[in-house]
Amino acid sequence: MAGSQIEIAVENYVAVVTMNNPPVNAQGRQFHNDIISTMDEISDREDIRVAVLMGARKCFSAGTDLEAKAE
Repeated sequence: MAGSQIEIAVENYVAVVTMNNPPVNAQGRQFHNDIISTMDEISDREDIRVAVLMGARKCFSAGTDLEAKAE
């Protein structure tokens, strides 16, 4: 997905889903929309049997983006 904070790579029925929201993969509203869309896509695809969720950079995810929540 262009502009998405989620990247997906599929090989041998395995989808590697990478959270890519630098610097700590904080989860804001756009992030949640992107992950929901990605998981919906994965569940509809015949070429994926398992999904591995991982974080890019230093950590898996810092959790909720408190700066975005204040808006």
